[in-house]
Amino acid sequence: MPRPARFIRPDHFAGAATVLALATVPALATANPVDALLGRYAARHTGISALVQRLDAAVPAQVAAINARESLAPASTMKIITSAAALLTMGPTFRFTTRVESARDAVVSPDGTLAGPAYLIGAGDPMLATRAFSRNFLDNTGTQIERLAVNIRQSGIRTISGGIVVDESLFDARRTGPQWEGSYVWECGPLSAAATNQGRAGNSEGVKVHGAIRSGPDVPGGTVVGQVRSRPISAILGFMNPASNNFSAEMLTKDVGAYGSGHGTTAAGTARAAAILRDQGAFVPGDHLVDGSGLSHANRLSAWTLVTTLAQANANPRWGDALVQSL
Repeated sequence: MPRPARFIRPDHFAGAATVLALATVPALATANPVDALLGRYAARHTGISALVQRLDAAVPAQVAAINARESLAPASTMKIITSAAALLTMGPTFRFTTRVESARDAVVSPDGTLAGPAYLIGAGDPMLATRAFSRNFLDNTGTQIERLAVNIRQSGIRTISGGIVVDESLFDARRTGPQWEGSYVWECGPLSAAATNQGRAGNSEGVKVHGAIRSGPDVPGGTVVGQVRSRPISAILGFMNPASNNFSAEMLTKDVGAYGSGHGTTAAGTARAAAILRDQGAFVPGDHLVDGSGLSHANRLSAWTLVTTLAQANANPRWGDALVQSL
């Protein structure tokens, strides 16, 4: 059963051209003040798409609308779609697991030395970070990479010889989103399935490593010697959406592709997100998904698409609670 509607403030998601409104409003008499308010706004600001619905009726009831099905550049409201796609692909309780494996048939010597190389296998965790970075920039929701070293030490390993091979093959090699301007490197760090500190400079501690750290594929047959798990996706969205964090949104888009269709690319993630919108009955012909954060000016969404997505979330608390509460 649909729950009573909630008031969702669109402040953090005010797109460049798309205005989203989803609210509980009192029963209206003869005049419609919300409709009048939107009319006055539209008279001063051309090129908007707006929709207000009340969800406490038996079916969503339209209160006011202006060009509701016109698809425009959504800016960061795109993160609503990315959130829904992540929840419907992986689920609100899903956790990313970053692990380190030994080489096949490798042994640990009596002094705690693991014959290397060891393999660090990226899981596409957008929150993998050092403790300090998590505290300073991720509201303490980061997956602390120091815990990975602690877990390795708990397995009896003190030193890894032969270096570490970082396996980022869950994602493709593209580090930015499609059709981005060069300056967006400051808006979103390089994308990698094994990115740490959201692609910014960082450090690690706990286990000595002798040898180079290089990129390469994992070798099957090794043993997991340490791993660290992220907080659930519901908590990741609780950070991402209020902060409008572009890196998390872009990583989750590739994750939707990787975990949903076996292809860790932005194109696969947005294609799956579009398919999910269609399945939810929340898509118009002019909608066009290019990335997950809304940085690309080529994205197109309508207010009807966004409100319908949130209405579906409101009606399906199993996955929708995590989206609604993250706003």
